[in-house]
Formats: sequence, C-alpha cells, structure tokens
Amino acid sequence: MIIGGFGSVVTTLLAGLAVGVVESFVGVLLPFQYTYLVLYLLLAVVLLVRREGLAGSTLRTV
Repeated sequence: MIIGGFGSVVTTLLAGLAVGVVESFVGVLLPFQYTYLVLYLLLAVVLLVRREGLAGSTLRTV
C-alpha cells in the first residue's frame, strides 16, 4: 500500500487496518457514496504530508 510505504510489511498491514477502520466509520457516519471520497482524501493528505509513506524511509543519493 502506498500509505504504509513500500518495503515494510508491518506498516502496510497497519495502513490496511487503518483504511478498514476509516471506511467502517465513514460508512456509519456519512452516506455510502462518500466512503471512497474520504479514503482518497486520506491518501492525498498522507502523500502530501509524508511522501515516503507513514513509516517509509527515503533513500538519499549524492
């Protein structure tokens, strides 16, 4: 998953769990049509704030 960062199985699993929890809460609080909108907004926010994912690390080259 992009949110968890590539190369880390644990953070990918945690990101998948977070997406499932957010999807469930949005499904309860808002109409069903907004579920994917909120998930894509969450993805966009994570990528804007941390380009390498939640626990990813950047490789620096000289």
